[in-house]
Amino acid sequence: EGATRRIRSMFAERDEWTLGDLVGQSPSIVDLLSSLLAVLELARVGFVQLAQRQPFGSVVIRREPTDAAA
Repeated sequence: EGATRRIRSMFAERDEWTLGDLVGQSPSIVDLLSSLLAVLELARVGFVQLAQRQPFGSVVIRREPTDAAA
């Protein structure tokens, strides 16, 4: 839950991040895995969209647009 909350708050700064941006340089395995699981959960609930343009490339995480404009 802490990683999910932290990642959600990071989207107040901008709408697109890479997984590397979220975990920083030299993260511990626990930080990396908790961030990855949090990103997957946020994708499952529709808060973010994930993209990887090439094999072994960076994972791009974009905030889903809100339906407020509809």
